[in-house]
Amino acid sequence: MRLVVAIGRSVLLRRGATFPDGGRAAVRALAHHIAALAPSHELIVAFGAGPQSGLLALEGAAQVHHVELGSLEMQTAQLELALAYMLEHELRATLPRDRVVASLLMTVAVDPADAAFAAPDAAVGPAYLREEARNLARRKGWAFQSDGEQCRRVVARPAPKHIAELRAIERLIDSGAVVIAAGGSGLPVPSADGGDRCDSIGCVVDTDLAAATLARDLRADMLILLAEGDAVYLDWGTPWQRAIRRASPDCLSDRLFHQGSIASKIAAACWFAAATGLPAAIGTPSDLDRIMDGTAGTIVSGSESSLVLAEAASEAASGLRGAP
Repeated sequence: MRLVVAIGRSVLLRRGATFPDGGRAAVRALAHHIAALAPSHELIVAFGAGPQSGLLALEGAAQVHHVELGSLEMQTAQLELALAYMLEHELRATLPRDRVVASLLMTVAVDPADAAFAAPDAAVGPAYLREEARNLARRKGWAFQSDGEQCRRVVARPAPKHIAELRAIERLIDSGAVVIAAGGSGLPVPSADGGDRCDSIGCVVDTDLAAATLARDLRADMLILLAEGDAVYLDWGTPWQRAIRRASPDCLSDRLFHQGSIASKIAAACWFAAATGLPAAIGTPSDLDRIMDGTAGTIVSGSESSLVLAEAASEAASGLRGAP
């Protein structure tokens, strides 16, 4: 099978961890779980760390020393290259010596006419005092939104159209390589009528939806979205919470979930399953083997007609771990 495994930002960069050294243990464990799939499957690992993660410390240090940082996409590219290096290193140490691992930065084509550019809402970078925000807005043309007593820069979040490096990724897969595709959320390029331009555009793309677009265009047999939680839950945080084991795209997308970033993964899984007729899954890295045999995680598939909940006994055995 051809699998696209999308790694959530919180899985790569644990809360409270310092970058890069503090993330090494998490990446090592992640690589161990992913490597177990490589002998039997064509494997593409996609992630987008996003400009929100790790860049806060960089930007804060730059402000102290009055350093002018590069553009949004350049900052994000540096972070994602560093994470790709760490993941590739750990995968190489885990896989057989003859299995090639290749990393590349993935740029996501977006439509410059997307309505999202008229209503930027994705917060990036640190919080600024209001006077600082006004000066930056005047000097750089940035948009800001209030964040308590301070302000955050916001950029547009357009929908992905396609992956610019698709042919390169396909050739690597055909050669037998495990491909690490970094850049899902912060490296968008403008595209009009299929002709991608090389100049970047100041916005971010939803990481999960970018991974779903990659999986669709690669004709992947399955999309797996890795998260901190072991499944999508109904009534999360209540005595009645139940893990959803299987669901149709329509049944899942019609419900409202307040579980952190899980809503983005649900939207991407439903979109992929509806667009391709193939399954998508949401779950935790330690359950990857069980996700593949359908006994863990949440599987979104057009072959389902409703929601199928996990057995109460199995929930109790797993300690009712839920999505964040």
